[in-house]
Amino acid sequence: MPVTSMTVVSTSAHHETRTPTSSPLNFDEASRTCFSFKNRRRSSYCSSLVLNRLQINRKSIPLYLVCITLFVIATALGQTPPEKKTLSWKTRLVSEREPGEPLIVSGTIYQSDGKTPIPNALLYVYHTDATGVYAPKGSAQDSIRIKGWMKTNSEGKFEFRTIKPVCYPRSSAVAHIHAKIFLPNGSERWDEFLFDGDTNLRSHVYEKHKDEGIFSPIMKINHGGDGVLRCVKNIRIR
Repeated sequence: MPVTSMTVVSTSAHHETRTPTSSPLNFDEASRTCFSFKNRRRSSYCSSLVLNRLQINRKSIPLYLVCITLFVIATALGQTPPEKKTLSWKTRLVSEREPGEPLIVSGTIYQSDGKTPIPNALLYVYHTDATGVYAPKGSAQDSIRIKGWMKTNSEGKFEFRTIKPVCYPRSSAVAHIHAKIFLPNGSERWDEFLFDGDTNLRSHVYEKHKDEGIFSPIMKINHGGDGVLRCVKNIRIR
C-alpha cells in the first residue's frame, strides 16, 4: 500500500511516523532499495536508509525487525517458479509433526470479472512458524522454512495444508500469509492472507475491505471437528 501520510501502513504491520513522507513509497519498493546491494551483510545499513526514506522514527520499531522483514520480502521477490508440470493444485507445506494449529487454506483465482477461473496460474505462499519466525536462528540468511508452490487446476482452484502462522516476536503485526501469483500471461502480483479475529487487526483494515465479499484478504476461520482450522481465500486479478 502506498505511503502518503503521517502513518506508514501495511496490512501486516503498523509503524508510526513523526513527520509526513515527501512522496509515495511502498514496502516492495523499500525492500528492493534495501537489498539492491550484492553484499547482504550491509542490510542493517540499508534498512537505516529505508527508515530515513520512510520518515519512520527509529525508536518506534526495532531496526533488526525492519531488517528481517525487508530481507524476507526481498528474498521472496526473487523467487523463480518451478516447472509447471511438477506442480499440483494441492500441496502440504509442513509435516504432521509441525508445532502449531493445523490449517488448510483453499480458494480459487479468478479473472477481473470475479466469475471466470484462471487455470494453470502458479501460486507461491510462505509464512512464519508457531514462534513467529521465518527460519530458525543460525540458518541460512535467505531461507524461508514454511513455503510452497501450487498450480491452479482447470477450475482455478488451489489448496495447501500448513499451520496457522504467528505474528513476529515482540510485534503488534497481524498474523499473515504472503502470496505471489504468477499468471499464464506472464504477469505477476502479490497478495496477503489475513485472519479474522486477530486481536492485532485494526478496525480500519476491516473497514477498507468490508465491500470485497469473497475476495476480502481477511479470511474467516472455521474450526473443524478434526482439530484442523479451515479458511477460504478467493483471489480476483485486477
